[in-house]
Amino acid sequence: MREAILTHYGFSHLPFGKDIAESTIFPTEELSRTAAMLELGIESEDVMLLSGPIGCGKSLIIRHGLTGLDTNRYQPIYLRGNISTEGELVKALLRGMKIEPPRMHSRAAIRRIATSDTPSARQSRHSFRR
Repeated sequence: MREAILTHYGFSHLPFGKDIAESTIFPTEELSRTAAMLELGIESEDVMLLSGPIGCGKSLIIRHGLTGLDTNRYQPIYLRGNISTEGELVKALLRGMKIEPPRMHSRAAIRRIATSDTPSARQSRHSFRR
């Protein structure tokens, strides 16, 4: 499909993608406004959420806004649209920060461990108490 598009339009590469060079970004009023809001959020060290439909330029504005920032201090976390619970959101954020989320057990599993007298259940009860 990609080759067919390139051939049809006479392109050497796709004109739109996540690897658009900073120098080729067309400066619009919306880009300037969004970049200013992003800069304000970075200065105040807020957690920010940038959302929008596919292809509207979310990745582009993030790259544009992060240009020149210390990558050891600032790191965007890209979340996909398949997060449906608060727990999944927290886990995705932790993974984005390179932190392994804690493993949570269901109430039923905890009840089984609490009432069972097998060696593995005793070990699990011991690890819960730490």
